[in-house]
Amino acid sequence: MVAACEGIARNPQAAGDIRTTMIIGLALIEALVIYCLVAAFAIK
Repeated sequence: MVAACEGIARNPQAAGDIRTTMIIGLALIEALVIYCLVAAFAIK
């Protein structure tokens, strides 16, 4: 998140691409957390 903010501050023209990449990355991390939670409940 900090790196994305720094990248946008250094190159404002690339803000759209950086923001899109950050949102996709955050969505993948959130999906991984949900999968781990489901696996934990399945094991228990």
